[in-house]
Amino acid sequence: MTAQRLPEGVVQFLRHPRNAVRAFHQWTAGGGSPGVTVVTLDGQWLKVLIVGGPIRSRRILRCAAHPIDGLTGEDVQQLLKRAVAVERFPTHDVIVASPTHLCTVRLFSLPATDPKEIRDIVELQAEKHTPYAKEEILSHYRVLERHRNGYSRVLLVITHQDVIHRAVRFVEAAGLSLERVGCELEGLMNWAQLARPAPAGSSAASLVVEIDGSTTTALVMARGQAQFQRSLPIGAEQLGGDAQQSGDRLIGDLQRSIEAVESEGGGIKVQQVVLTGRVERLGEVKLRLEQGLELPVTVVAPWGQLEFSETARDSAEQLPDVSFASLVGLVSAPIELDLTPQATKVRQAFEAKARALVALACQIVAAFILIALLIVGRAQKQQRYYAALHAYYEPRAHEARQVEEALQQLEFVRVRLRQRGQLLTTLQTLAMLSPADIHWQALTYSKDESVILKGSSTDLPKVYEFQAGLSSASLFQSVEPRRVAKRPDEEGAGVDFELSCLFVGSTPLPVAGGSKRATAHP
Repeated sequence: MTAQRLPEGVVQFLRHPRNAVRAFHQWTAGGGSPGVTVVTLDGQWLKVLIVGGPIRSRRILRCAAHPIDGLTGEDVQQLLKRAVAVERFPTHDVIVASPTHLCTVRLFSLPATDPKEIRDIVELQAEKHTPYAKEEILSHYRVLERHRNGYSRVLLVITHQDVIHRAVRFVEAAGLSLERVGCELEGLMNWAQLARPAPAGSSAASLVVEIDGSTTTALVMARGQAQFQRSLPIGAEQLGGDAQQSGDRLIGDLQRSIEAVESEGGGIKVQQVVLTGRVERLGEVKLRLEQGLELPVTVVAPWGQLEFSETARDSAEQLPDVSFASLVGLVSAPIELDLTPQATKVRQAFEAKARALVALACQIVAAFILIALLIVGRAQKQQRYYAALHAYYEPRAHEARQVEEALQQLEFVRVRLRQRGQLLTTLQTLAMLSPADIHWQALTYSKDESVILKGSSTDLPKVYEFQAGLSSASLFQSVEPRRVAKRPDEEGAGVDFELSCLFVGSTPLPVAGGSKRATAHP
């Protein structure tokens, strides 16, 4: 899917995701901000409108209009601060509405439908339609229609940055959090779409006339979109002072506006007039417009379908001759035009980033605290488990040591008994294999599992006969004479011998001390 086929809402979401997400939440039931404040400042009036609730069922909480003609900037700032304190403004979601008569508005068609191409062309057009340098202006546009022939109809709004900076400075000095800077014209367009749908038919059009304190905005709506706009320097003040002359001028200007729209082509035909403002005092104006324009005129209250709180209703009845239709339109439908200065956007982005970093840091600290609590809890659980295990093990360990000592004692007795049995077996074997002339003197068990026999004999051949008998026995192996010697004559005739053999029967276990010695005589 190409960008040309994307709906305008999707394009705006891709370009301004923060505003689109906010608008989506406002359109959902139960969504929206608990309070939205719209502030507008022109050379004559400071107007404030506060609404609450979701966008489809909002209620007017407060409305006020203060004259500022002749006041200095400091006076206006103090007035706004007092209004914030008295009216108890919500300090967030504040929209500053740029007055239509202080903006340059152009409605034209462009030979493009791609958002990037439209943006490039509009930026060039913005420089051509104002005498100011590019650095001195703020502009934004809204695509009204896209035609199948490759053309797009665009609403371009241009204003001097000093007008916007002045209003933004007053709002921020009053302690309010700016959401965006919009335009009263877009609010009037939204109001016209919601308050009085256009007559049936592709060529049917309505002339919306908003009479404000010192200005009048003429807006031609057809096919649900704006087709023509003009700001007139005639308002309720002029109509109330010199009604005849001001009324004639107003009718003449409106007639020329209608002729200009119908002469442009496109088959647009104005068939009705929608008049709004301070409706209680527009009866005479309505009659004169019907006579002068020869069109049916319908007077519509600027509040549209919004309900009043009791406090706001009392305030609305005491308002001067000003109109709130544009402000109502800004809070009744999502807005696209954004004239917020770039410096303000950058500062807001840094502030939002700082808040996000602080929130992230708090979350990280909370996560570390949670992990620490989990570790401490697990350590305490393990400590309790080891304490219970130690309490269970300690008495049984003593019993186990006693059993082990008893088993060692039994093993010692068993070894002793086995060794005694081996000794008796060895002695019995030696007795059976020893000739009569062999006399034993000593029987020694060595650590290397050998047996050493010491003895004497009266005849040397008997010794070797005894060696051969031991070699044939199953208990002995590797029988070797270690020493065979005749006795000296003075000791008597005979031979002393010492035989070494490996014990291969039931292996004798060595005992402490190295060897076990036994002496026997047959």
